[in-house]
Amino acid sequence: MRNTVAAAVAALLLSAGSAIAADPPKAAPDDVFDWSGFYLGGQAGVVVFRGDYAVSLVGPEVTTGGGGTVGVYAGGNKQTASAVFGAEIGANIDIGHATYISGGPGSLTSSEDWDLYLKGRLGVPVGNNLLYASLGVSAASFTQSTPFGGGFTISHIVPGVTVGVGGEMPIGNNNTIRGQVEYTRYMTQRYTYIAPALFIDSTYSTVKATVGLTHYLK
Repeated sequence: MRNTVAAAVAALLLSAGSAIAADPPKAAPDDVFDWSGFYLGGQAGVVVFRGDYAVSLVGPEVTTGGGGTVGVYAGGNKQTASAVFGAEIGANIDIGHATYISGGPGSLTSSEDWDLYLKGRLGVPVGNNLLYASLGVSAASFTQSTPFGGGFTISHIVPGVTVGVGGEMPIGNNNTIRGQVEYTRYMTQRYTYIAPALFIDSTYSTVKATVGLTHYLK
């Protein structure tokens, strides 16, 4: 019985070897990700928040804080032989990064509530990954509140310019994961309290580090 099984296995191996010799397998082509197309995604990360203030009757103040951010985005890419060109639109909800100053008329709480952005991306494929830089415009809602004068809460939507760098890599089934860092500088906005002579000229900036999951619609 043992000899019969051994003979059958040997015959099977010889048969398989003959088939491989007659028709050797072809090497599979490299599985290169195509970055062209439309995509949707979500992201989350951390924010470093800075406020530069010119406070009437007091003088300059600079404060920083931190918190988190979550958002969604959509965009499209066009890949050429050596570069990837793209555009992206997105929205984030920003949580918990408030700053505080004291002195003069009293304390102040500042926070970025949400932001919208539209940016272009220029990338370079490196192997099966993508390295890119971005440049665009942003608009964010900033809220200030103070107990001074019985309490005030004032919100303004402020435009800004955003720049960033990042990297993206495929993880299968037209999905990718990306990491990026973006700096946004917002225009100076005046917040007026009680009377025109009582104001705070506020210039906000943020640095966001996020991780995103993207699905390409292919």
